Amino acid sequence: ELEPKQKRCPKADRHAQRRRLVQEVNNLRYIDPDDRDEKKLTDEQRALLLGQLSQKEKMTFDQIRKALGFTEAVKFNLEKGKRPTLKGITTDWLAAKAVGKQWHQQPEDEKDAIIHLILETQHDEDTTEAKLISTYGYSQEQAEKLLCASFPDGYGHLSRMAIDKILPFLEQGMDYMGEDESNSALHAAGYLRPDELKRRIFDILPDPARTNLRDCRIGDIPNPVVKRALVELRKVVNTIIREYGKPDAVHVEMARSVQMSGEKRKEHNKRTRDREAVRDGAANTLRDLRSRGLAVNLRRDIPAYLFWEEQAHECIYCGQYMSQEQLFSGEVDVDHILPYSKTLDNSQGNKVVCHRACNASKGQRTPYEWLAAQKPNEYERVCQQVSSLMHRGLMPYGKYRKFLLKELDSDEFIARQLVDTGYITRTTAAYLKCLFENDHQVLGLKGQLTSELRLQWGLNTVLRQDDLDLKNREDHRHHAVDAIVLALTNRSRLGQLTKIRKAGYFDRQTGEVYELPEPWENFREDVIEKINAINISHRSQRKVSGALHEETLYGPTKPPVSS
Repeated sequence: ELEPKQKRCPKADRHAQRRRLVQEVNNLRYIDPDDRDEKKLTDEQRALLLGQLSQKEKMTFDQIRKALGFTEAVKFNLEKGKRPTLKGITTDWLAAKAVGKQWHQQPEDEKDAIIHLILETQHDEDTTEAKLISTYGYSQEQAEKLLCASFPDGYGHLSRMAIDKILPFLEQGMDYMGEDESNSALHAAGYLRPDELKRRIFDILPDPARTNLRDCRIGDIPNPVVKRALVELRKVVNTIIREYGKPDAVHVEMARSVQMSGEKRKEHNKRTRDREAVRDGAANTLRDLRSRGLAVNLRRDIPAYLFWEEQAHECIYCGQYMSQEQLFSGEVDVDHILPYSKTLDNSQGNKVVCHRACNASKGQRTPYEWLAAQKPNEYERVCQQVSSLMHRGLMPYGKYRKFLLKELDSDEFIARQLVDTGYITRTTAAYLKCLFENDHQVLGLKGQLTSELRLQWGLNTVLRQDDLDLKNREDHRHHAVDAIVLALTNRSRLGQLTKIRKAGYFDRQTGEVYELPEPWENFREDVIEKINAINISHRSQRKVSGALHEETLYGPTKPPVSS
């Protein structure tokens, strides 16, 4: 919270709704089909879209394209994750449903007062209804409908005071929180980002329930899941400090789903299960192909098979058809769209399948660097091909963008791989930083790096014995394996990993396989020994009760009887 002494603003408040809407429209980006640059909306486009969304429950992205005069070829960044719509100002839409279109013609301060009256006096509906009729001229039916409207529940993370200071700058088109102060509504309103606040240094992690977390550069945390994560983190870290002293550094990798609401976590978990089901289906298909004599390696070929399906069985660069036999015969490579050696981006969103000859021709270049100057017609055809795949729902927006990137800042991309900026990770990292003078002593790392190092050191097979060589998520000890890898991740090892990946993992002349050296001799055996010694415990969800605990020494302790 930017104003600690102020109450958090209800989500149904019109100013809170407007702040959310304007911030989201300001974040909207699209790919211009003419020059293929990613662009923000112009002031005129923003005004048009905000005007329409202000009086609607929501708009689909197809409706937004039509309203802005865009063709179907235009895709928006916020469409990723199969998101279908942008929400309007829900409170105004519900109020207009209750009293009619006249709502939109009422003065802004009057609409604010009406919503405030409804939200603050829900316990006395008779008085509120009488005031709506006498003061604002509504009929009894309109007043009843207003009181029965399902306005959004809960509270946001900002107060009304903070919203009113920030909103005018958002209305000008500024980003909410930008590193460039000239484009930061937060800075323009006189606030600092959490990382810019002064921080107290503690010997042990303070109790998040009793400490002003602004001292740790953390604002108010309304999410109970995040609060619970900090409480459990404090127990572990302070136990380590008491046993071994304050650490020199902390590496953090957190699950992205922790930051989400219950509903969002369900959606995230469903997507994860869906992806696992798709992967399992691909594994079964490949096992069948292997039984027919094809040389299939599940670990290597499952991703290639899924990319092949995503690309409609065509080489992403030459557009020619690729058969299943070619896919597994060595004629097809998995390529990084943006060179791994320059970005350290080994995610699925940076990989495609292509003919080996195309991959060799592209080399360590981006598609733009490779084709735009020397073969502009070929580059145009590639862009049209990936655009078609995106519009058919096969290729994600983020992967499509990589084909259009004209300038590659290697330092920026590598830094992005080293630091995970998810909300829960930022909050956790900020909490841990109150132990240290130097921010760099707490490093948030992305999971894809952990995955790559875990594979290099042969740790996937520690907890499973099948032929997939994948993390066994069914065994909770996989978190301990990840923690070991995470603790051993540093810039030196990432540099070694980059060289290995750039060389293609093996010497094409001698056949020597390049492997990342183990941190020490017998490393894997030591990991197995430690993992096998772990007993899994779960936080109790119920209070201990029953006759045994009520009538015996295991029951609650009673105060001594005074003599």
